[in-house]
Amino acid sequence: MEDVASRRRRRPILACEPCRRKKIKCDHDVPCGPCTRSRASYCSYPDCNDDLVPKKQRSGEGQSDISVASTTEERPLPAPISVPFSLPLSGSSESPWFGSSVASSSSGSRCSLPPSISQPATNTTFPGTMNSRLIERRDSFTARGTFLRGRFYGPSHWISFYQHLPHAESDYALYQDYESLVSSPSAVGSLSRTNSWKFTDTIPSREVSNQLVLAYFRTFESVLRVLHVPSFIRECQQYWKAPQDAREEFLLQLGLVMAIGATFSPQATVGDQCIALWIDAAQDWLRDTLTEANINNSDTTSSSGREMVQIFCLLVEARQTRNTAKKRPGLISADSLVRAAEHVGLHIDPSKLPGLSFFEQETRRRLWATVQELALQAAVDEGRPSLPLRIDDNGPAPLNLADEQFDTHTTITPLARDDFTHTSIQIALHKSFPIRLAIASAINDVSNDVCPYEQALEMSSRIMGESREVFAQIQGRASGFAVRLCELLLHRFLLTLHAPFALHAHVDPTRYYSRKVATEVATSILRHCSHIDTDDFARLLRQGSEMFAHVPVLAASILCYDLADAEPFSSTLVQVALPVARTSLQKLVEAYLHVLSLRILDGSEEVRPYVLLSAQLARIVAAQAKQTIDNRLVITRTMQLCQRMQRGQSAEPPTKGQQVESALTHSSNSDSAGSGDSFALMTQSLSSDPTFDISTEHLDNGVSNSLSEHDSWMIGFLQNE
Repeated sequence: MEDVASRRRRRPILACEPCRRKKIKCDHDVPCGPCTRSRASYCSYPDCNDDLVPKKQRSGEGQSDISVASTTEERPLPAPISVPFSLPLSGSSESPWFGSSVASSSSGSRCSLPPSISQPATNTTFPGTMNSRLIERRDSFTARGTFLRGRFYGPSHWISFYQHLPHAESDYALYQDYESLVSSPSAVGSLSRTNSWKFTDTIPSREVSNQLVLAYFRTFESVLRVLHVPSFIRECQQYWKAPQDAREEFLLQLGLVMAIGATFSPQATVGDQCIALWIDAAQDWLRDTLTEANINNSDTTSSSGREMVQIFCLLVEARQTRNTAKKRPGLISADSLVRAAEHVGLHIDPSKLPGLSFFEQETRRRLWATVQELALQAAVDEGRPSLPLRIDDNGPAPLNLADEQFDTHTTITPLARDDFTHTSIQIALHKSFPIRLAIASAINDVSNDVCPYEQALEMSSRIMGESREVFAQIQGRASGFAVRLCELLLHRFLLTLHAPFALHAHVDPTRYYSRKVATEVATSILRHCSHIDTDDFARLLRQGSEMFAHVPVLAASILCYDLADAEPFSSTLVQVALPVARTSLQKLVEAYLHVLSLRILDGSEEVRPYVLLSAQLARIVAAQAKQTIDNRLVITRTMQLCQRMQRGQSAEPPTKGQQVESALTHSSNSDSAGSGDSFALMTQSLSSDPTFDISTEHLDNGVSNSLSEHDSWMIGFLQNE
């Protein structure tokens, strides 16, 4: 009996350490089921091959066997293989949009006995078996995001959220079946790359040119600083005196500035072909400048390198303001913009670079902040991590200086001002850049684990605080365009951060806060993106690239998800106010569908958001009326409507809800009597929530889109002969 008790355990240890300590059955998973259910702090497996041979043999065994056992080297146990619980778990309720689903491994490796117990323990390699199990689990992770038609849409792309809406998969399949109905509008053909035309011949009259330049100054230049306005305007005056002496870099900058300003000056008589020529000319010049031979062999001066990046930034902005420019051939991207800026040293603190004047230093600070902003927004818009950007490369913020405080001849550093200047908005955005980059990395880096909810709440609190500071600085001082653009650039990160967690609010009450935030932010964004006005921001939403459509489309998808959810948090206390709240949210979605139809009329080739959101809204209306709907009929009629709008056969877009009502199988005149949910509770309780403060009162302060009092000096420059 004594010999049996002294014998070492021959069977390999298959259970994890917590299960062995608690003496419960372990399912040998990684992590195991009991540890998952008990939310254990760790789940680790020891090295199961250590010292399988007993130290003492039973009496009667040969001396040779004892000698073999005695020569076995005693080795310390290696560190256990620990599995952190930030990894996705089997059976987890996390969405594949923000979390990875892990397939259960039924054929995972198991520790087995060696062929002979007399064989030295060093011949068996059980740790490798456990490592292979972890590798298999890692390789079985499903990438976060959506893969459609050969393209991967990252988690921040609106398609990744739309896939969770009811019948989204069938709607998209029907859209693909009838996609051939939509004829792509004929794009302006690529211009011949010859010298048969002169760039100066395409520049309009001085009056029209000044109008386009001013439109650019009051819009994009007020938020994303690229040019030193007094220097640029003085060069414009020199150009009108001697056009033949104008530098090539200035002509390209002038053409791109006018291309951007044309979006906000519909009364200016500038043709689309002329705008396309300016964009093409800058694109060709950059392609030649950014070739490997030129980058590595040319002696680039500080000013020429800075002007090259300025042209690059203006080109990116020009393509963003034209919904047809992105379809034109070109290899210019935001990532290549970052690399070009780093090539000329914009990511380095200019005060550490020798031989730079104050004008060059301050212009570089502003330009690098703009490069970072453009690259970050492009990465989130495309649903991918911004690989060239790093938080530690944020660099020093620009000084709060007005443009007229310095020029190329400034030798003494001016004092930064405390009041609002032309650079105040950029400084405020630059301060929030690290947290926004962290959010973008956490959302779109599909190679990493899911973002823990506690970390998401922490980032949410930080971005809310940064947003409050930004709007406190610009409220009542900046133009309406600048305020609305800042709201779009900031709140899209808050919306994308909470959207995936909001999907699980109906099964996990701890996620209710995310649904509340996502609904409120989506409502705020759509409220200011659904007006058919004639101001600058409305024109940007109508004629801008997909960047200015994806954020509102994501917001509309979130509201459709809320409207489609019959009883997310039913409560008799809020049922009286629910019909009003549902109607308000539904009208916002209908209003933005009207904006999308206007984009199609203006030549946008992207009809997918309009078709898919129309199908969702038609289904919501039918459910409220307790009627049936034919999905195929909705998709078909909407695609036919898009075809007519693209061909110019429809002079006016459909009225709000017209395409929805026509798709219903039966009459939908009855009032909707939807089940109770918590929309009213969401919108009302946020006003009393001290941790959530995204005030939009500044949007109703009556600030016009014209030049503010700080910009009156620009007119003097333009009028000065």
